[in-house]
Amino acid sequence: MNGIMITENIKLTNVEFVELYQQFLSHYLDNKPTDLEFAMAQFQNIMNKYMQWMQSCDVSHFMQVQSDYVQDYFKFVEHFQGQFKDKTDTPTSDDNVPYIKPDLADRRFQSEDWHKQPLYSFWMQNYLLFSKHMQKFMTGHQTENSRLNKQVDFFTQFWIDGLSPSNFHLTNPEVVRQTLLSKGESVVQGFQNFMKDVVQNGSQYQFKMTDMQAFAVGDNIAVTKGKVVYRNRMFELIQYSPTTPNVHAIPLLIVPPWINKYYILDLKEKNSFVKWIVDQGFTVFIISWVNPDISYKYTSFADYMQAGVLEATKVVKEITNQSSINALGFCIGGTLLAATMGYLKAHNRNDIQSTTYLTSLIDFSYTGDVEVFIDEQQVNNLSKLMEREGVLSGRRLMLTFNLLRANDLFWSFYINNYLCGKQPFPFDLLYWNCDNVNLPYEMHKFYLENMYLKNNLVKPNQLVLADTPIDLSKVAVPSYFLSTEQDHIAPWQTTFKGALALQGDLTFVLGGSGHIAGVVNPPNNQKYGYKYTSKNTRQYQTAEEWLAHAQSFPGSWWTHWGEWLLNRSGESIAARIPGSATYPPLEDAPGQYVKKKTS
Repeated sequence: MNGIMITENIKLTNVEFVELYQQFLSHYLDNKPTDLEFAMAQFQNIMNKYMQWMQSCDVSHFMQVQSDYVQDYFKFVEHFQGQFKDKTDTPTSDDNVPYIKPDLADRRFQSEDWHKQPLYSFWMQNYLLFSKHMQKFMTGHQTENSRLNKQVDFFTQFWIDGLSPSNFHLTNPEVVRQTLLSKGESVVQGFQNFMKDVVQNGSQYQFKMTDMQAFAVGDNIAVTKGKVVYRNRMFELIQYSPTTPNVHAIPLLIVPPWINKYYILDLKEKNSFVKWIVDQGFTVFIISWVNPDISYKYTSFADYMQAGVLEATKVVKEITNQSSINALGFCIGGTLLAATMGYLKAHNRNDIQSTTYLTSLIDFSYTGDVEVFIDEQQVNNLSKLMEREGVLSGRRLMLTFNLLRANDLFWSFYINNYLCGKQPFPFDLLYWNCDNVNLPYEMHKFYLENMYLKNNLVKPNQLVLADTPIDLSKVAVPSYFLSTEQDHIAPWQTTFKGALALQGDLTFVLGGSGHIAGVVNPPNNQKYGYKYTSKNTRQYQTAEEWLAHAQSFPGSWWTHWGEWLLNRSGESIAARIPGSATYPPLEDAPGQYVKKKTS
C-alpha cells in the first residue's frame, strides 16, 4: 500500500518535476562549467600521485592485507549470523555486540536502525570492515615523500567516505523512513533542491548549507555599533563606538583574513569578539576587505600590505593622534601582519608597537590538512585557472575547505538536502562560511608559491614586498600568539615555530577546539580552556617541549589576552567618538564592502 501511495504522490508532482528538469537542462546549456580543463588537470594529477605511490608499493603487503580482509570478512559473517539468529529486529543473547562498531564521534550511524535492524546493521558493519582494511593498506605502505603519502591517504579516505551506506537512498534507514513518511514527496523535493542549487549558482555549483535568507549583515549579524571612517579600493575601515566613558589611549587595529569576511569576529552580541573588546574599554578599528572581481586580477600581496594594513595604520594613528598602535591579525591576516612588521622594520618605522596573531601561519614548513591540495603541479593548474578567470572563486575555495571535513561539511548536507529532501537549518556560522570571497589571481599565486611552496616568509630576505626584503628575525615588538589544539588549517606546532621566528617579548597560548571555534570562545561559554606558561617561551626549542611545561587554565583565552593588551594600551582617556575632522564618518557599520556577494 505504501508503495502505491508513493507512486501516486510522485505522479501528482510529475509536472513540476519535469518543469524543473527542463530548467536544469536549459541552465546547463547556457552555463556550461568553465573549469573543465582545470578539473581534468586535477584529476590527472591525482591519478599520477596514485601511480607514483603504487610504484613503490610492496606487493606482499597488498596480498597480506587482502588475505586479512577475506579472513576478517568470514569471521564477520559468522558473527553476524549469531548476532541476528532469528532475523528479527532485536539482537539475541550474548551475541548482540556487533563485530565492528563505528567510532563514537561518527555521526553517520547514530540512528538505532543501524544497530538493531539486521539489513542496515549488515551494510554498516560490512562498510566499516572494508574501510578498516583499506586504511590498513594505506597506512601500512608509506613512501619517503610524506606529502605524497598524505595526499593519497586523503583522496582514498574521501572515496571511502563516499561509499558509506549512509550516502545512498536504499541503504540509509533515515532516508527510507523519510521517503515513506512523506509518501515519496522527499524524493521529489530532494531533486528540486539539487536543481535549484545548480540553477541559482551559475557555473559554480554550491549546495545549500543553511538558510541564507535567515540572516542579513548589519541586521542580525555584524551589528556592533560603529562607523566607516575610511574607504579605498582595498578596504573599508570601521571604528567602533565606545561603550565605556573612558578608553585606553593606544588603539587596536584588527586585520582579519580576506579569504572570508571579517564578521566572524562579530557574529552576534553574545559571541562577538569585537563587542567584547570594545566593552573592555579599547578603541577598536577593523579592516573590512573588498570582495574582488576580475578588475582586481593583478592586485598583489604587496597591495594588501601597502594599500591595506599600512594605509589603515596611518589612518588609525591620525584619527587617534597616536604615534604607534597595537595590531591583531587573524589567520592569513596574521601572515600579512607579520610581513608588514618586517617591512616596517626594514624602513625603521615604529607604527605598530605590539602584535597579536590568532591561528596564523608564519612558518609554512607544515600546514596540516591543506597540504593535500598544495604542490607544484596543483598550484600550476590553479594558477592557469585564476589567470583565465581573474580571481579564485570564493565558492571553489569554500568547497576545498569543506572537503577537508567531508563527512560533516559535505556528505551530511548531501544527505539532508538531496536524499531526505529537507531544508538546512539557520546557523549564523554556516551563513558566514557560505558568504564567501574571491581572491585576486596575482595575490593568491604569490601567496601559494612564496608561503606554501617555498616558505620564504621565515627565510631572511627571501620574501620581497614593495622592493623591500623581509627579515622577521629583526622584528622585536611584543607579540601574543593564540593557537588551538585541533586546528587543521594552522597546526599549533607550526604556529609555535613561526612565533620563534620573531624577536621580542613572546607570549604563546594554546586554546581548545579548532581554527574558528577556538578563537570565537567568549568567556561566558566557559568552554575549552587554554594552556600557557609564565616562563620565557623562547627557552623552549620545540612545541612539544613547551607543552610539557604549560599549565592548563579554565575559561576563555580572551580574558588572558585582554590583560596582556591592557598593559600595552597606555593611559585612560575620555572615550573617542568615531572619526575625526580629517576622516569624518562615511556611513554606519558594517559598511558596503562586506555586503557584496560573490557572483
